[in-house]
Amino acid sequence: MKILLIYPVGKYKNPYSIDDKEYDFDSTYSLIKSNLLHDNPDISIDTLTELVLSNSYNESLKKSDYDVYLCDTTTYNGNYLYIAGLLDGLNKPVIFCSYIDHPPLPVTMGKLSLYYSESTLNNEFRESLNKVVSNFLINKSNSIQYEFKKQASKAFISYSHVDFEYLNRLMVHLKPLEVHNLIDIWQDTRLKAGDRWSEEISNALDNATIAILLISADFLASDFIVNNELPSILKKAQVNGTKILPVIVSPCRFLREKEMCQFHAINDPNIPLSLLSINEREVYYDKLASEIEKSLNLTKT
Repeated sequence: MKILLIYPVGKYKNPYSIDDKEYDFDSTYSLIKSNLLHDNPDISIDTLTELVLSNSYNESLKKSDYDVYLCDTTTYNGNYLYIAGLLDGLNKPVIFCSYIDHPPLPVTMGKLSLYYSESTLNNEFRESLNKVVSNFLINKSNSIQYEFKKQASKAFISYSHVDFEYLNRLMVHLKPLEVHNLIDIWQDTRLKAGDRWSEEISNALDNATIAILLISADFLASDFIVNNELPSILKKAQVNGTKILPVIVSPCRFLREKEMCQFHAINDPNIPLSLLSINEREVYYDKLASEIEKSLNLTKT
């Protein structure tokens, strides 16, 4: 198996970063390459610098025949934005990746993307990258990328059964997105008698790129949610960029939960849905539906 690493050489600063953060790509990709070779001793790895000697990016990439192209889009470097778009246009088997604090680019929306940080390069990111590379190795085609594109519009709703009335009303607002086949929403009412419920929930979490959390005191008191669903959701947010959309249903300790309160809630945590009128709740259900459309890059504004 042959892999091509595409990343800016040296150190780059993100011109749009508030703190003028500098990214050391040589160090990052030296570690990524070392981990890949250690975990997959039969593969060979080249870099874009080694590939592009005399020809242009365009000619070199058109003629190239790698099993996987790992393309970093962390900085807004024009050359690498062009390369990302070129690879997509050539229908190459691409894994897009970027630093976790860097927003996704339009060219990577709905594509196979992984996110890393210093703390995940040797752990969660490494595990996710190896899993994807192994899938490419087995299939040796674009089928994995196509499969991901189909899964890119899947959402998972985590909630306490005590708050079912809120889920029920929210689903009314999300129904048009399902009717138009824009998103596939999973919540445990889809479980049928005889289903292996733990396995079904695990698969749904693995496939979701959007997680809706209906948060209440009952939600935070649920052993299953706190010990099973939430860790998986938070891990996917860190490694795969899963979008987390909290909705505060009733008074609870959301703002005191460090891992969760970092995600911006749809409504003011101090004014949960339970304290609002029915019409006021409708506004936030619609806002959530709108946020989902934006995250799927489906709005035209």
